[in-house]
Amino acid sequence: MAGMISYLLRAHRADPGGLAANDNRRRALATASLQQFEDLLAAAREIGPEARPLPLFYALSQAGRAILAIRSPDDADVADENDSHGLSTGRAPSEPHEYGLLLTKQRPNSPGRARQHFQRVAAAVGSPAFTQETELGALLASLPEMTDYWPWDDWPIAASVEHFHNTGDPTNEAGMLTTIAIDKEAAPSLESIETLGNRYPTIRPFRPEVYNAPQPARYYTIFTPIGHEAVQVVLHLPHRDPANALNEFAPEYRWIDRRWMRPSFDGSSPPPNPLMTWWLVLHALSNLARYQPVAWTAATDLNRSSMATALERALDIALEAIPHLLLEALANPPGKRFLLPPGPDSTPVQR
Repeated sequence: MAGMISYLLRAHRADPGGLAANDNRRRALATASLQQFEDLLAAAREIGPEARPLPLFYALSQAGRAILAIRSPDDADVADENDSHGLSTGRAPSEPHEYGLLLTKQRPNSPGRARQHFQRVAAAVGSPAFTQETELGALLASLPEMTDYWPWDDWPIAASVEHFHNTGDPTNEAGMLTTIAIDKEAAPSLESIETLGNRYPTIRPFRPEVYNAPQPARYYTIFTPIGHEAVQVVLHLPHRDPANALNEFAPEYRWIDRRWMRPSFDGSSPPPNPLMTWWLVLHALSNLARYQPVAWTAATDLNRSSMATALERALDIALEAIPHLLLEALANPPGKRFLLPPGPDSTPVQR
């Protein structure tokens, strides 16, 4: 870890806060788990992509125990007992394929006798549930950090959103109108409002349409090209709190004024939050590296694999993203954001 985020995260070891503030057992679990997180993350930095998924995933898994100690009201979540990961990773496709490893499927386990670690942590941080089998490529493509270099169009990517303006209209009882721009690379084949809502479900409550459009056919007119970079969408925001409404469907993520809509995995519900999506990614990659080492090392061979650069980049990004997202998961009060300014300054702004 580097920069101010690492120091803010380390401060939780002496003062974990939350439910661990006045509970010695929870405090001990949070402190020990954060120490292991830091040590495993440091180990991951020192090795190449062939083995890096293993300490990276277990760093995050141990961080999950700190989250439970600080956030979960269920005392059973901090008990010393066996639990399962709560997830299963399928085998990589055996037939030759340009990016076959990305077709590997990650799925939630059915509830059993063992307590499921992923599901418990997801509940503690208020993440949407992970409910169905999903390809590794879809998980990676949904992460905002991966959009700068993602050479495949088989899965929808996180859509960068720019907010243009609000227009007050007293005759519009639903609220204010706002215009947003969605990067065209994230939505190259959008043809209707229905397509947009299915792909990015957080936008549905804000009635993406032309104001007072008398015919459904006019819905198609909102996709106005803006140069070669974006398409334009008009939304209704409620009068009571339009700024908060913008945060609901396109929240700032990691950087000030960088907003994103993330695609659904099932065509109807929001995906797990970024921290838990990284968990899904790293669990899958660690299983591939551990149980299918031949396929994994072949996929990360820069001289032969078209996937190698994207996989190596994902592992590099995880080293920076995971501490940042963990800091927000442990924040007091819950929901506090730590956003980085543009440029080289690494001091986060609290919101």
